[in-house]
Amino acid sequence: MISILVLAVLAAPPPVCTTERPAPIPRVSPAMQSAAFWLSQLGPTADAVVLTPPAIARLNEALVRVGARPVDLDRPPRACVGRCPDGALDIGAAARDRYDRFGASFTSGELVSTPDGAITDAGRIVGTLVPEMAVRIAFAEGDLRCLPTMAGFWKRPIDTDFDRNRCTGVHPGERVQVFGRADDGWLYVSTGHAWGWLKSDILGPPLGPDAIARYRSDTPFVSILEDRPPLRLGVRLPLQSDDRGGTVWLATPRGPEAAPLPLPARTHVGSLPFTRRHLFELAFTQLGAPYGWGDRAGLRDCSRLILDLFVAFGLDVGRNSLLQSQHGSRIIELAGLDEAARRRVIEDAGRDHVVLLYMPGHVMLYLGTANGQPYAMSALSEFAAICDDGREQVMRTDRVAVTDLELGRGTSRTAFIERVTRLVLFGPGTGVDIPRPTLPVGVE
Repeated sequence: MISILVLAVLAAPPPVCTTERPAPIPRVSPAMQSAAFWLSQLGPTADAVVLTPPAIARLNEALVRVGARPVDLDRPPRACVGRCPDGALDIGAAARDRYDRFGASFTSGELVSTPDGAITDAGRIVGTLVPEMAVRIAFAEGDLRCLPTMAGFWKRPIDTDFDRNRCTGVHPGERVQVFGRADDGWLYVSTGHAWGWLKSDILGPPLGPDAIARYRSDTPFVSILEDRPPLRLGVRLPLQSDDRGGTVWLATPRGPEAAPLPLPARTHVGSLPFTRRHLFELAFTQLGAPYGWGDRAGLRDCSRLILDLFVAFGLDVGRNSLLQSQHGSRIIELAGLDEAARRRVIEDAGRDHVVLLYMPGHVMLYLGTANGQPYAMSALSEFAAICDDGREQVMRTDRVAVTDLELGRGTSRTAFIERVTRLVLFGPGTGVDIPRPTLPVGVE
């Protein structure tokens, strides 16, 4: 371990300011860009199970109860519009509420659309929503739109990489719960981790009861551990039987069909044991992968990366960084702590736990400490830096990268270590340092 750390210390940082895209990351050596570097610091604890399957199941259930995971796809509520019976979901009210919030952003000038007037047409379609319950499986990558229009919603100045109407993506093989249908072929759906609008052209036909049962979370499945199109990291494929053979149900335009598992994709029957070795090795398979806001072009942003990694272990952490910051066995708030105290708390938390670092709008996986500084991995769009001439410049990284928490030091955005507000811990012990009801007791 000492020799690896020496390599890190001697590594010369790349230039601070550049127009290169993707921009180089300062203070990250080649050695740091491997799981082995960080796992070597953990010793035997790298292979310790952080959470057992029963503990993971209890944690998932607790997060459904407190609303940190939008929908339990195994037990979806019935959809209705208007006067709804107890236990039913008024999809009309939910869809109108989101439309009203976007509408306010257009009225204030915060958002613009291309083409103009798209928000008005989306409102018309929202008004035609009627309940329709069905389970369907995506057979192609697709956009889950926040409102029912393919038009882009942009903040000024317009950057077409950031379409605010792109809520998330849908991977081939993902289960989609349809709650309603509207004009122009739009469906109001949930993927379990997000709500939005889909066109039906990426979905197979509605499943019958037997097929629905195959996609329940308690049935045998194979976890996909890499991106090998059409398979994607973060997808679970039902096994045709419980004999642990290689035949799975693959999504097609005609519906799921039994077929041999495509090879040589990396897979695991069931969920991976939740150890830091497995997590870090899986995470580093994504190092350098391009960044995509809202899964643009099938890519990943910060929270989609965390979601797809954690699904491999059976953890359903939600789609956006704010929801993910409400997950975990324990939450630690950093407000009021100076930087030295923040570093100590982060390092202490990482001794026995998997740790997510959250700052508003971004989430990172903590890796460990090198040269006295905490490091993390995330899907990162950009960071601010001070150039040699004293001006501030935004550097576009646009990839999954290892970084320290000094990025942004001296800029108007401030350093990451100053911006991190919360730690999310997965591992031994329970307890919550912010108000959060109905947490599981005795999480392992």
